[in-house]
Amino acid sequence: MWVYECRADQATGGSNELDGSIDTIYCFSGGNTSLLHIGDIISLYTDDGDHRGLVDDRCLVEIGDGRPESPPKKFRDCLFKVCPVNRYAAQKQYWTEQKRFSEKEQNELEFRKSLGTAIQYGTTIQLLHVKSDKFVTVQRNSPAKLERNAMKVYLDRAGNEGSWFVVEPAYKHYVIGDNVAAGNKVSLVPYTAGKEIANHSVKHQLHLSHLRLPDHPRAAEVNCLNEVTEWQVFMFLLYDENRPDVVKSGDVIRLFHADQQTFLTLDTVPKTKQDVVFLRMTNRPSAADATSSRALWEVQVVQKDAFRGGSAHYRDFYRFKHLATDMYLTAVANTGPKPQTGTGLRRPSLAMTKLHPNGVSLPRGAETPEQSADNTYVLTPANYDFVETEKNTMFSLEPSTITKSKDVVTRSFVRIYHNESTSWVHATSPGNKDNLYFSSKTEKGWVKLIGEKARLDKETFALLPVSPNEVRDLDFANDACEALSGFFSLIRSGKVVSKEPLNNVIQLLTECIFFVMNCSNHLADPFKISSETKPSRDRQKLLREQLVLDEVFKLLKAPFMPRQGVTELGPLLNSPHDLNEQRNEVFKTMFQLCYSLLRYSQIGYRKNQEFLAEKFGQIQEQIGFDLMAEDTMTAVLHNNPKLLEKYVKTPHVERFVELVRNNRQGKFLDYLADLCVCRGEANKKIQELICTSVLSEANRNIFMETLLVDGEVWIQWQGEKKKLVEIALDAQTHVEDAEALDYYRTKSIQKTTK
Repeated sequence: MWVYECRADQATGGSNELDGSIDTIYCFSGGNTSLLHIGDIISLYTDDGDHRGLVDDRCLVEIGDGRPESPPKKFRDCLFKVCPVNRYAAQKQYWTEQKRFSEKEQNELEFRKSLGTAIQYGTTIQLLHVKSDKFVTVQRNSPAKLERNAMKVYLDRAGNEGSWFVVEPAYKHYVIGDNVAAGNKVSLVPYTAGKEIANHSVKHQLHLSHLRLPDHPRAAEVNCLNEVTEWQVFMFLLYDENRPDVVKSGDVIRLFHADQQTFLTLDTVPKTKQDVVFLRMTNRPSAADATSSRALWEVQVVQKDAFRGGSAHYRDFYRFKHLATDMYLTAVANTGPKPQTGTGLRRPSLAMTKLHPNGVSLPRGAETPEQSADNTYVLTPANYDFVETEKNTMFSLEPSTITKSKDVVTRSFVRIYHNESTSWVHATSPGNKDNLYFSSKTEKGWVKLIGEKARLDKETFALLPVSPNEVRDLDFANDACEALSGFFSLIRSGKVVSKEPLNNVIQLLTECIFFVMNCSNHLADPFKISSETKPSRDRQKLLREQLVLDEVFKLLKAPFMPRQGVTELGPLLNSPHDLNEQRNEVFKTMFQLCYSLLRYSQIGYRKNQEFLAEKFGQIQEQIGFDLMAEDTMTAVLHNNPKLLEKYVKTPHVERFVELVRNNRQGKFLDYLADLCVCRGEANKKIQELICTSVLSEANRNIFMETLLVDGEVWIQWQGEKKKLVEIALDAQTHVEDAEALDYYRTKSIQKTTK
């Protein structure tokens, strides 16, 4: 079982970078026998159990998920970088920001100096979780969640002295001072525990609990206890293979088709719900700017040992895994009409060669009969639990120009060859509608990709690297979507919704707000983020593309839906009115955070505004219950005339007028007034809708009547009459008079404005 970072419960922010990895040596595989160094990237395996931290900062082991010959599908969750010990004096003593920055520079310098240093038993190291960029840390004064006699182990953004671990041998034939080799089994002892004179024969160490997590039944927690757990170190990437200018295992890239100026993308066809691989056409002036989280691919360099990565070389075998869906790129025989590639009479280059399935380069004309067959293949995504046995997921890369180097360099142009079908990846002609999976007013076209026997000069792809921060943003969005979906399923299951999962979801929604607003102060009030803070457009787009916003809307409906227990159960809440009860205060906070997240996600971003506008029917049902639904709706429509005229209909206006009539509060008049004016100009269509509703006999009682009696101003409303002066004086002590005065003032202002 592999050590993981937990991903499905609770939200925390970003963190530091795990820059060390451990060489893995596996005794029965001859190609993976190296020492462990500073800077290596490793995985930790134990015969008892695995280890994962973007949405949840716990460390855990997933029982039975993967083995050395077939690692987990989410193997990125299991990778750690071996780092030297960082200094934390400035952090511990709360020194000035300048001193903390200086200490950080010293730590980075120390890492560069010690890069490649062999690890010996007795060496103190830190383990940086590559995916989340956080350090594995022991919290001495906090008990573990399940085993209360153990210390808590978690992932920490900056790390501290609890992040220091001494590498000690698991067996007695190794002694302190021996080199640690990949494949060895080790014990990871916290530095503080290693220096103590323990009364026990076994030191406190990184320990795998045998108790299953209640919210993650297939997993057990990792804690720190004076019981032995042997961790086998498997090498993923050596320190000298981890070069930024060379493509390597674990890298995330975009594949950019040079001729058509489009990105290789995986998405779901809206009509058929089929997952397809295509080149997404765009109307943007610069096609390279049309980036999408659906176009990110993880490179896997195929090695003899499945747990081993490596740097990429031309004509090696590769797999491309779609980062957002974990589906693999593959090719299947085309059963329909042969797609047109649009090559016309252009002939293949005479100098071109072809690759034999075993990787040997053959001159044209020396193909096998199977290779010469006139058939085509279609690129498609596929889901595999054990991808190691699937040969149709393997591709090779060929340089577009003659080069002496065997390394595949980032940003280079390559041709892609599918080994199983012995075909080259080609784009089809976008001018033929039969070659498009999908097109609409907002989507110019999804162009099919095929595999053909001929190799063409123009069919090249650029390998564009993706920054680690962008990858972490996608990981956070995916993990958040999974966590929200899990909570929705919990409500629908009919099980008891305890305080812990509710608090976790509230924390997650808060972190999502900080995430989209790019807010570094995670102690700020999520409802009162400064208007000067600009949201991140890329993160707004990410929340929509990765279905986080869809999960939020599902969450807003979940408490009012029938539950599926042993027998059919009634909804958790009967109506939004129930949210105003004291016992449902936590749910009300959750709803307010949901609507705040929706509001922040659409600021200045047209596509998200259209997405929310299509959900007005659902939002409208929850207006008027202090859930911030009305704030979200008016924020979407503010200064947006096209959305106003397209999406605001009579039922929406009637709902706002009903709120004015029932609540008699000035803020609802403000919402109604916001619908009238757009960019400082009156919107005639909306004005007509509002006047038709307000001036109808059913709604005439929303008006206050102003009377002048004996030189004094009186207000008549709902059959009662009172002096305006008295209302103003009583408003200081009576809530009803204060609301009436606010309503009168707002109505007068709106009337004057119009």
